[in-house]
Amino acid sequence: LFFLIWENPPRYIVTFIPVIMLLCTAGTRFITAIISLLATSCGKIHEIGVNSYDIVSITPSGLRSIDAVIAVGIHNPTFAFKVTDICGTVYHNGSPLVDFSAEPVEVHKKSDDIYNISGRATLAKGISILNLMALVRDLNPESYTFDVSAKVTAKGLSKTISKKNVPLSQFTEGNGK
Repeated sequence: LFFLIWENPPRYIVTFIPVIMLLCTAGTRFITAIISLLATSCGKIHEIGVNSYDIVSITPSGLRSIDAVIAVGIHNPTFAFKVTDICGTVYHNGSPLVDFSAEPVEVHKKSDDIYNISGRATLAKGISILNLMALVRDLNPESYTFDVSAKVTAKGLSKTISKKNVPLSQFTEGNGK
């Protein structure tokens, strides 16, 4: 469906699309996981969730990077919070593939809103467009893991949360628009 939007997408953009789709799924669920870890003592914190996500735009940024905007629907029955310093790396069979970062996002208290989250994905050092095109054949989420860290601030308290070697397969099951 996404390919129908663009009649003639440039080849290097097409190679990034599967990676962006995987990052969208993992990233939105990771935001929920971060908040749950920050305030597990609050009963309603477990109700925070991602209702939907959609790719708003993908724009090339040179030959090794793309910028993307993802619309993320977040259900938040609790207090306001902010997620900043979001960054990480996606690995394919243990080798770095893509480094990513996202702009901060402020989630309103007691809301069901859609937030446009901007981010950038850049090919990891030593990875070329040709390497990435070869990986299009292996879109199995079990072949991918990622490291990610983010800082969550809520009610004057901040905590940086990092996760390493997270299997992407655990984030790609089920969710969507």
